[in-house]
Amino acid sequence: TGTDTEVEIPEMLGGALVKEIAANSFYKTGIRSIQFPSTLRSIGQNAFCCSALESVSLPEGFTELAPYAFAASPALKDVTLPEGMIIVSNMVFGECSSLACVNLPSTIRRIETAAFISCAALTNITLPEGLIEIEDTVFYDCAALKTLTLPVSVKAIGRDVFYGCPDITLRVYAGSYAETYAKENSIPFE
Repeated sequence: TGTDTEVEIPEMLGGALVKEIAANSFYKTGIRSIQFPSTLRSIGQNAFCCSALESVSLPEGFTELAPYAFAASPALKDVTLPEGMIIVSNMVFGECSSLACVNLPSTIRRIETAAFISCAALTNITLPEGLIEIEDTVFYDCAALKTLTLPVSVKAIGRDVFYGCPDITLRVYAGSYAETYAKENSIPFE
């Protein structure tokens, strides 16, 4: 609590390692910048939802980001997730209207429903080889997204993933599931 706009979370608090940030901890705060401890492993639901954060870079060893953790944070511009994360949770960055750049680790296997929905400024995201599933509405209403390479490892793509992306062109591999998806959904591809 308080009015600080820059926060550093210590590695130890009350004699215990800080391994998680609980749900709703910084909900609707004016925090613009945060330094996460290297001991952090998880962030709870809505922890930074509707915050003023401008950038997120999670530490090595971090593994679990709960749904809505950073959702509806209009100042958030860039995100870097660490190696070791496997899932990008439901609506975790949804409605972050200024989010332009997302760096995903090579370990991501699933992007859950609406993870980046209505990220109107999103132009730069690379989906790693090894990604298996993209659930419903992940990039729904990401109007600035022009091209996206879908790795050959992708075996499932949900409904309306690219709805509201009027200028999207998918880069796919010949004979891949992604190519079939693009054809079946009348999405331009190369």
